[in-house]
Formats: sequence, C-alpha cells, structure tokens
Amino acid sequence: MTIKQVNQKYKMISFVYLGMGTAFTSQIVIKDDSQQSEILNAQAALEKWLEDIDDIFSTYKENSEVSQYNRGEVDFLSMSEEMRFVYVSCAQASEATHHSFNAMLPSGYDPSGFVKGWAIEEGFNRYLRPLLDLNNVIGANLNGGGDMQMASKEESDWNFEIAVLDPFDKTKIIAELSMKKGAIATSGISERGSHIFGADKNILQTTVIGANLQEVDVWATALMVDFNTRMPNYLKAFEVNQQGSILEKEVVTNA
Repeated sequence: MTIKQVNQKYKMISFVYLGMGTAFTSQIVIKDDSQQSEILNAQAALEKWLEDIDDIFSTYKENSEVSQYNRGEVDFLSMSEEMRFVYVSCAQASEATHHSFNAMLPSGYDPSGFVKGWAIEEGFNRYLRPLLDLNNVIGANLNGGGDMQMASKEESDWNFEIAVLDPFDKTKIIAELSMKKGAIATSGISERGSHIFGADKNILQTTVIGANLQEVDVWATALMVDFNTRMPNYLKAFEVNQQGSILEKEVVTNA
C-alpha cells in the first residue's frame, strides 16, 4: 500500500495485486487518512475475489473449472454459477460482436477475453464502489493490465486522468482522457504478442470507452479482429494500425 498527495485537496491510496498473469492496481482517492481500516478490508476482499475467479477460469491450472470443462469432466448443467454466467455471457458477446469475439477456440474453450474485464468490473462493484459511501472517499479505480473501471462522487471535482500509450513507444502518449466514471479497455499485440485468435494483422492496438468494463473489453478484443464490425453507438473506439495511423471508429448505427 502506498499513499501520495495528488493535489492540495486529495490523497490517493494505491494497492497492487498480482494475479491472472497481470497486475491489478486499486486506487482510492481520499480527503484525509481516516477510515483506512474499511479500505484495507475492501482491498483484502477484492484480492480474495480475484484469486477465486482465477482458480475457476485459468486455462493454466489443471484443476480449474475451465480445464475440467475442456477435458469433458464438467458440462453446462454441472457448472458453477460463475462458470455458467461466463459461458452464457461469452455466447451473447459472440452474437453481439457478429462473432468477432469468440471464446470457442480451436485449442478449446477459453473465456479469458471476457473473464478479466468482467472480474474487474464485478470486483470493483462489489468491493471498491461501496467505499464511495464513506465520507472520506472521493473516487475509486480498479486497473487490470490497463483495463479500468472507475467511479467518483457526483458532487466532487475529482476526475481520473487516463493516458493511452503509443504501442510503438511506451514512453509516448497517443490519447489523454479525463473520466469521472466509466470504463476503458485497450487490447493489442505489442506487449503479449499475437494472443487474439483471428486478429487482423494490420491492427496493432484498439481502445474502447464506455460505462461497463466487461462490455468495452469484449469490444476491444472484437475490434482487433474486425475494426469495421458494427458497434453500439454509445461506445467510443479508436485503433492504431501497423503504419502508425490512429483511426477513430465511425459508429453509424446500433449493433
């Protein structure tokens, strides 16, 4: 846990938790040092939630429920509640994205493209968002590998300042956003390589902005496959291609 003064009015408490093959950073914006026990308890519960989700959905753990499903040891009727929710949500995401997003891969069932965004959003709503009911807490953000779900008190003057990095040079910023609430997800191949099945080789990175992370994360993955696929008009998106061009997605219709 670290605490730093971010401006004359507010401090920020930050926690880093390593799991699911990435780093999760919780940021809690506070007025003073009071009510820290409530914040610590919320963070501990969040970390336990993320650990439990990884135990269910990791494709790298032999005893995870996903691994059992791929071996034929679990079916839809015997799935856990969490597994069934993700299974149905991935099917719905595939339909919504015109099959640009797909958890059914040649190698087996892999819902990782949905699970991280959902786990961040759900964990945020369960454990960090309630902290806004405390008098001392102004805002909260959960960042997992650059995908974020955030909220601030409506009456506050706090906004989270978000930078989208250049995939060609991580020391450079290609977009800056000031967000009071909502979600942002970036998908690409510059850090993890070609991990998205069917990705367009000319697209290096996509970023999607909206209200809910599980949705924008799905669309960030889908747009890596087909940036021209129809997307809901309440979302915003842009891509960086191999030529270094930054192209904003034109949304002309609801998906």
